[in-house]
Amino acid sequence: MTTGTGTGTARTAADAAGTRASLTDLERRAAEAARERPYGEDALIVCDRLVRIFSTDGVEVQALQGLDLLVKEGELTALVGASGSGKSTLLNILAGLDTPSAGSATVAGYDLLSLNAKSRLRYRRETVGFIWQRTSRNLLPYLTAAQNVALPMRLRGGRGRNRNRDQDRSRNRDRDRALELLDLLGMAEARDRRPAQLSGGEQQRVAIAVALANNPSVVLADEPTGELDTATAEQVFAALRRANSELGTTILVVTHDDGVSTQVNRTVSIRDGRTSSETLRRTERSEGGGESTVSREYTTIDRSGRLQLPPEFTEPLAIRDRVLLELRPDHIEVRPGEENNAHEEDRPQQEDGPGPAAAT
Repeated sequence: MTTGTGTGTARTAADAAGTRASLTDLERRAAEAARERPYGEDALIVCDRLVRIFSTDGVEVQALQGLDLLVKEGELTALVGASGSGKSTLLNILAGLDTPSAGSATVAGYDLLSLNAKSRLRYRRETVGFIWQRTSRNLLPYLTAAQNVALPMRLRGGRGRNRNRDQDRSRNRDRDRALELLDLLGMAEARDRRPAQLSGGEQQRVAIAVALANNPSVVLADEPTGELDTATAEQVFAALRRANSELGTTILVVTHDDGVSTQVNRTVSIRDGRTSSETLRRTERSEGGGESTVSREYTTIDRSGRLQLPPEFTEPLAIRDRVLLELRPDHIEVRPGEENNAHEEDRPQQEDGPGPAAAT
């Protein structure tokens, strides 16, 4: 008995020493990584602890609660979430239409919290393109499709064009660019039609061309298929994918349509004003030459180390307020806190077979 106790004590001490060594090594590596790579260093869109608070009749509503988000250049990303989750608020901030209450947001080098009126106008004209859900908001009704696409280019370069020759050259360039974009999106034949002569899906494809007119770094789309039927929505999203693949434009789409969100390689979910999970997809080839899409969902951890545990994981274990964390060399264990034992009767009972045998 004495020998056994001594051996067990020695083993426990060795395990504790190994755990301390592992923790020390992990902390050292984390500190080195933080020094070497600043947050969002290689991302085009960087949101760091973003907060947006609205006040109405003395009541404050926190639409964004310390949201973190990174989007790399060239990505086509879908942003999903329930109504009131904060996704549209985030999109308005990134579009330069709204200002965050705290935190930081940077797009293509623009600090969105420090822009003055002149810089904000330039940012909205040159750096971002925006597509509204309502087709009537994207196009001017009295202009043709080609004229609508050329308009942003005219607005951006309107100053300093005093000579007729320069004006003619600029108009020709704008017209050529507009026709190229309409052709890319399968709308070349509609170049001389006005919006009233186009279907809803055609209007949205022209709206994509308008958003791309000034070769922006980012295109933001707020429910671009929300007013369309399934078949037309697929055509519009195919146009977005083509713009992303052929022009290399970074595109961020807010949508509630699961069918749309599954057509991108990355889907970010927002819940309660923070990113809660990400789904990453990749295409794999089988030995027979066939292709299949493999997807995996990850829970995200924000800059403060917070994560949101999905209800399908917390409810079966009756987790309500606290959890116990234990750090292992290659993972973290999350277990119900001791106070959850008081709610043992709330847990679903196992019916697959007998429980563990009682110790005798």
